[in-house]
Amino acid sequence: FRRRIPSTDAIQEWRDLVIEEDPLWGWAFAMIATYGLRPHEVWHIDGLPDAHGLITVGLAARHIDVTKTGFWAAVPLPVEWVERYRLGGTNGEQWDS
Repeated sequence: FRRRIPSTDAIQEWRDLVIEEDPLWGWAFAMIATYGLRPHEVWHIDGLPDAHGLITVGLAARHIDVTKTGFWAAVPLPVEWVERYRLGGTNGEQWDS
């Protein structure tokens, strides 16, 4: 059978509903949608988006891979979602405001 991939508008509408119910889960879903992360990779992000929106994922403090794909950099697509969902900030303060 054919895969049904939701449109960008559908993802935005759904994510906006989640953020109203629970800001932390809304942030997590926005990271998954924006960066193409697996759900468990959200908890292994090495820093919030930099000035270009890039993040790195999957490296533990002792340089041990903690995810299936090891250490990697992720690009936001679409890049506008970094600002729309307030994914950046020095200490994560943007998503909770």
